[in-house]
Amino acid sequence: TGNGAGTFLYDMENLTDDRNSNRFLGSLSSSYFPTDWLSIDGLFTYDGRDRQDRTQLVKGYRTFAASSADNNGRMTLNDLHDEAYNAALSASLRKQFTRDLNGKLVLRSSYEREDFVQNEGRGQAFIAKDIYTITSTTLNKTATSTQQSIRNIGMSAATSFDFKDRYILDGVYRVDGSSLFGANERWHPYYRGSFAWRASEEKWWPAKGVFNDLKVRASIGTG
Repeated sequence: TGNGAGTFLYDMENLTDDRNSNRFLGSLSSSYFPTDWLSIDGLFTYDGRDRQDRTQLVKGYRTFAASSADNNGRMTLNDLHDEAYNAALSASLRKQFTRDLNGKLVLRSSYEREDFVQNEGRGQAFIAKDIYTITSTTLNKTATSTQQSIRNIGMSAATSFDFKDRYILDGVYRVDGSSLFGANERWHPYYRGSFAWRASEEKWWPAKGVFNDLKVRASIGTG
């Protein structure tokens, strides 16, 4: 019918739709304990991905319609490169002030970056048979590209105090920066404070056989 379009076997011979992808994932972590009250941890991760897409119809491709722009072939090329880095460094300090009072301070910084590049070209109607390049097409030639880089930085300090393993006070203060926001909104501080009471650790707790761990917690903060 029409221009004599064939079955799916015809497309297998005359339509090319290829995708080649490569991806690499890696991470490295390290811990250092200079004293019994201090530990330092570092983490680095990498995620890289490359992808190439190629779609091609031969010149003289048959369609059900008597006349179609695809009869003289078409080609689309798409290249993508995406890679992300993440790094974090933290230090934990622990202190036993008395037999019943323990404290902890955690300092942390993080850095994240993602770079994305994509290029695409397409065209229709090849000039000559068996010469398959976009430069040899005559209709609807386009070339587009996209490039984006996203970066995030964060710094925080968190402290907690534990008295008799039943009264817990903790707080966090952090500053985050993101390239996704404008200059006036790029950096913002956040905080959180909370208090927890493990009622089930009290000597007078009457229901140890029923509820062996009951914690009441109250928090306030920003996000």
